[in-house]
Amino acid sequence: MPDQRNEWKKRYDALLQGKIDRLKTMSPGAREQLRGQFAELCTEIQGVLDEDPAAPRAQELAGRWLQLLAAFAPKGEVDPRLPKYQAAYLSEGVWPAGAPQPDPPFGRPIWEFMARALAARQSHRD
Repeated sequence: MPDQRNEWKKRYDALLQGKIDRLKTMSPGAREQLRGQFAELCTEIQGVLDEDPAAPRAQELAGRWLQLLAAFAPKGEVDPRLPKYQAAYLSEGVWPAGAPQPDPPFGRPIWEFMARALAARQSHRD
């Protein structure tokens, strides 16, 4: 299991670097717009943190989360194993080295809920 977690962390690092590279190519206005969309979505997610992550509302929010994340993906596709990579970091309570700690509303409860919602989403597809 530790080897698998290390592999997930490596892949998450690669995803994070891809995000950083993609953000560098975006105009300041586009970055601010994307940040605003994430902030709005996180506010909505905050309102459902006590709900079942597999419920329709949570799944709708997870779909929007994936759409926003796709803006960072080189081919517009988010790796379906992202929740596993993310969970590897969250389980250790640390963010990737060199990555700024997310400001509210991008806090840990939001990430944890989305990890559970995305896992539920993936299990319905399997």
